[in-house]
Amino acid sequence: MAITLLEISLCLFENLCSFIFIDRLLRHKNRNHLFLFITAVIVKSFLDYSVIGASLLIKVPSFVISGIILCLILYDTHIYIPSMFFLTFSYIFCIIDLIIGNFLTIFSENNILSIFYDSFIQRVVICVLVKILDALTLFLIYKMLNKIVPSFNRKIWLMFNAVMGVFLLITILFMTAYPNSHPSKPAEYLYTVLFLVFFILSLLIIYVLTFVAATFKENEKIHILRSTYASIEESLISQTENIQVIKKIRHDIKNNLLLIGSLIQNGDTEEASSIIRQSVSQIEFASVGLSQSTGRGVVDAVIANKAALARSRHISFSYKLDYIPAIAIDSIDISSVITNLLDNALESAEKETNGFAEIKIINMESYIAINVINSCSSLPQTSSSDKNILITTKTDKTLHGFGTEIINDIAKKHGGSFVWKFSDHIFNANVLLKKP
Repeated sequence: MAITLLEISLCLFENLCSFIFIDRLLRHKNRNHLFLFITAVIVKSFLDYSVIGASLLIKVPSFVISGIILCLILYDTHIYIPSMFFLTFSYIFCIIDLIIGNFLTIFSENNILSIFYDSFIQRVVICVLVKILDALTLFLIYKMLNKIVPSFNRKIWLMFNAVMGVFLLITILFMTAYPNSHPSKPAEYLYTVLFLVFFILSLLIIYVLTFVAATFKENEKIHILRSTYASIEESLISQTENIQVIKKIRHDIKNNLLLIGSLIQNGDTEEASSIIRQSVSQIEFASVGLSQSTGRGVVDAVIANKAALARSRHISFSYKLDYIPAIAIDSIDISSVITNLLDNALESAEKETNGFAEIKIINMESYIAINVINSCSSLPQTSSSDKNILITTKTDKTLHGFGTEIINDIAKKHGGSFVWKFSDHIFNANVLLKKP
């Protein structure tokens, strides 16, 4: 009875650690997630216990397949993602058992199986040690994968599956053959070192893969930032050109008024009306300036450009701008935040019949607050790893989440925050940037 309870407890612990790991990285599919999560842990634990006496060639595939099926029920994911997780879990559980068991044989005359199963008390102590190491290793791998899992593309996931599958297969072959052998003490030392090196090597490979993926992700973010900067430059150029047009219109307006007056006196009202219409058209074309100013030319240019873009898309656009003092917050950082916020707002508002967007920049005592609200028909999708990061609805999915990630990064850089809420078909985003 005691052995049965111990085995069930070990299965529960392994699966609880596994699903907590996964739960932090993948997006839930169901509202009653907590109930389904607990049910999945219990069901999988009893499935694992039911094959506990079988060979590894049955136990390991059963552990992996049942985990994949339950993950597909619980999470919004593809099959190659949970398969990679459970191949990794199986490998970690097996290799740590192998390392600890082989290490203990150095100080005992018994083989691995005898060390694990001959004494109940001894088995409990060893299992507690093993499970602590299992949990610590899973936490280490979680830290490697956290924040970059959403950016993995299919090829990287398949590569991970292949690598972990090879590591697991080699470990199973060791575990199947080794208990039946009777190596000498020098051989036991050698095996222990080899298993430990193999384990460290596998962690290094996981680290390298995640590092490469993270580097690729950062490069994409840098590309987006450069594109944003280019957009800001274009806004500033456009604003400068419009100012020149307005200056020209002002220069010509006196002559136009005199001409219109002369035409009216001569009874040529049609020609006068035509000149008036042309003048109004020119003024409307050039009037992308702002009636308020932040005192930052680049920031004003971005907002003016987005205002013109909103007008061209028939989106109602309004703004309320406080003066931003000459403090050590780079105009490019503020402009990048505003650009990404307004791009998201206009993208969402454009889908609505009476779409609108509004921006407020408020100069507070310790912070610069940027608030953007817009019409939004449905709750935006969020990243599985960070509920504050929104996923784009654009066709190019390689850009998903980077806009809000950039906003988040800039807010943190300046000791502030980025939060959003959705209510009654209104999306409300708030960014705080702390003044130095």
